[in-house]
Amino acid sequence: MCGVLQTLQDEHDQLVSKVDTVRDTAIEVITHSTRYSKTVEPQLTLLNQRWQEVTSRLKVQLHFCSIFGARMLE
Repeated sequence: MCGVLQTLQDEHDQLVSKVDTVRDTAIEVITHSTRYSKTVEPQLTLLNQRWQEVTSRLKVQLHFCSIFGARMLE
């Protein structure tokens, strides 16, 4: 299980810059176009909430594996 979580962590780390780019682009659209801000802003909020949830869950699971993973192998 811990190996799978490490793979997920690696994939997460690779996606950080992509998520940041999407956020930056969304903020650019929001600040430059009132026409699209009503559409983009809620989507940006949703992205931020989901990304935070994924990040938090992954950290908790990795912490769990670091504490109990070695004991599971015994």
